[in-house]
Amino acid sequence: MLEPELDRRCFVGAGLALVGASAVPFPALAAVQRAVPANKFVDIVGICTHPNWNGAPWENSAWEAVFIDSGARHTRGKIGSGDSGKAALTHLERLFSRGVKICVTVADQEDGLDRVGTKANIDFLVNAVGAQNINGIESANEYSNPSTAPADWATRLRDFHKWLYNTVRAKPELNAVPVIGPSIWGRQTNDYIKLGNLEPYVDRGCLHWYTGGRRPTRAGMPGRPADFTYSLADAIREAKVLAPTKPLWITEYGYPIAGPGTPLSSGNISETAAAKYLIRGLLDGFSEGVQKMNIYSLIDDLHRIPPRYHGLADGTLKRRLTFYALKNLLTLFRDAGTLTTPGSLDYSLGNATAVIKRQLFQKSDRTFLLTMYQDVDSYDRTRLRDTVVAPVTVRLNLAQMASKIEVFTPTTGQTVKQSVVNAKTLAIPVGDHVTVVKITPTAAAQSNSDAAIAPSQQDPLDFKVPPAE
Repeated sequence: MLEPELDRRCFVGAGLALVGASAVPFPALAAVQRAVPANKFVDIVGICTHPNWNGAPWENSAWEAVFIDSGARHTRGKIGSGDSGKAALTHLERLFSRGVKICVTVADQEDGLDRVGTKANIDFLVNAVGAQNINGIESANEYSNPSTAPADWATRLRDFHKWLYNTVRAKPELNAVPVIGPSIWGRQTNDYIKLGNLEPYVDRGCLHWYTGGRRPTRAGMPGRPADFTYSLADAIREAKVLAPTKPLWITEYGYPIAGPGTPLSSGNISETAAAKYLIRGLLDGFSEGVQKMNIYSLIDDLHRIPPRYHGLADGTLKRRLTFYALKNLLTLFRDAGTLTTPGSLDYSLGNATAVIKRQLFQKSDRTFLLTMYQDVDSYDRTRLRDTVVAPVTVRLNLAQMASKIEVFTPTTGQTVKQSVVNAKTLAIPVGDHVTVVKITPTAAAQSNSDAAIAPSQQDPLDFKVPPAE
């Protein structure tokens, strides 16, 4: 299937300029920067699925092929137990055979926090699924939701989670599987405080990150004024109240779009904006040290009234622009080899502005991947339309000759947008969608890139790296 190409008018506004700090060029950013293995980024990406749900589209086994085609290595969802668990496992086994692992939600919440049903779900993991296919066991899902939570929800959830942790740890087969903390509905600051520090009973922290149609680095909060926003870094810091020293997973993250019965709004954005935001947010999370991010979801929630069009594919399994943006990005980053010690790149960026974010990766064939994008709004939540963002022409200057420099924009397709050979410099337009610059060093440059660099020489903009699992 050919991938849809977005109209260039979505990305380029002739004669338009950004305002404020985004339009102010900085002096050339020059440094020797140590890269991060590209596979480290690929390994954070997962997609939420619902293999335990009955009815279309989840009873249709064709969704498995859609998931595999995305290139994601992880999924997140409920399996259950008994006959429904066996039916879910039938779907998941195809993913497992491709090396995909699942973060399993196990809490039985239909009638509160049912420990009997939850224990049956944990037993099923041991007896039927196997620890080799599981990368995490997740606690209760947004139990603090004020529409359903009892007055003493924090006490109940705290006791339940401790019981859950001890129950999992009583299974020797699951010793190596981390227990993920509970998620808090709406990321309410006071609710984190009410629940308190669960660190002895948490191996990974948990956050659900929905921005309300805003760019990936900013979000609102239910119950706060419409103009209130806070950052992804703020949200991570608050979520860590439950487990201050443990790595964090974002087990739900995504962008609902407009569709039949669900018009454009401040939260239901355009497909074009969602495609830009989705993969920017994965890189934003990686830059903040998030260890896993599960996109919600593979397929739309058509059962909801009104429907919720979160999916990378619609109810007929037709792939959306968000699907192709993700697939194209993971295709660029996926590495069949192993890079034990990444090299460094001596380069500068001329005309870079304050809003341009960048990260540097390397693959086992020693090619570098430099990502850049403007951290700005791609969707106007007031006028309910896409925002036209003028690209900034950034000049990449390499200290040593590259045998090839290629530029890709995964949101718009797989094709190379720019390419030069035997070059040290290239002018690159950087917009509000992810731009990936693939730099293939010469043999001499490759040798130099592998040399160690002193901490004092490293790029001060180096980003955090998710901790090893």
